[in-house]
Amino acid sequence: MGEIIKGKPVGDALSDQLKLECEALVKDGIQPKLAILRVGAKPNDLSYEKGALKKCETIGIQTEVTELPEGTTQDEYIAALEKLKKGSKLYLECQSNPSIFHQDLREELKNKGQKPYATIITCSDSRVPVQHIFSSSMGELFIIRNAGNVIGDFEIGSVEYASEHLGVELIVVLGHTHCGAVHSTLHNEGHSYINAITNKVAEAIGDEKDQRKCEVLNARHSVECLKASEVLTRLEKEDKLKIISAMYDIESGEVIFDDINK
Repeated sequence: MGEIIKGKPVGDALSDQLKLECEALVKDGIQPKLAILRVGAKPNDLSYEKGALKKCETIGIQTEVTELPEGTTQDEYIAALEKLKKGSKLYLECQSNPSIFHQDLREELKNKGQKPYATIITCSDSRVPVQHIFSSSMGELFIIRNAGNVIGDFEIGSVEYASEHLGVELIVVLGHTHCGAVHSTLHNEGHSYINAITNKVAEAIGDEKDQRKCEVLNARHSVECLKASEVLTRLEKEDKLKIISAMYDIESGEVIFDDINK
């Protein structure tokens, strides 16, 4: 017979463990802190926030709440996309500036925290240098990578964190040409744990055999997989989030974005 596990004892045990960990960090001179970025003042958001603040107080985590005005506009999403496009143009013109990774910026990000303007989900392929492609500095892009830019629970959880807690309003699934994961899927080269990736890609491409078309289909499928998240779907319906796909050409360095209005 299976064992019935009640939620409260498990939650209490986790809270006790977190409290001990926080106390240890404080002894080392590190003060844990939760920063909440909230748009507007909807009752459900305030209720969730109240519970989080109370729990943090019990555990010993400092809190800071920042409220942004209600009514984020389409222009703000487009501005984020245009920033990516501008950075891509600089990269194509070989004008990316390596000085954006300087020590003063590291210190600023340590003190003020990160506020990325976009989340990029892309392949682990070493030929896809995301920050250089968009001429972005530290703290500007929330980057999630795996072979084939496929979507699973870990990826969705990471994207939810970026959107809910960091305020990211644009998500881009960035596929690329000459993708090894797509090639392996088309040629049945998956084995061992690689099958977990090729099986995902196979779902995306169906019966298509053209490598380039498959790469596009795979990126677009990942966009649809993200919409399995109730959190992301809600943010989209509230016009607080846009999720699109794009393709990076590793030969030309060009990025082609899907229409943001699709």
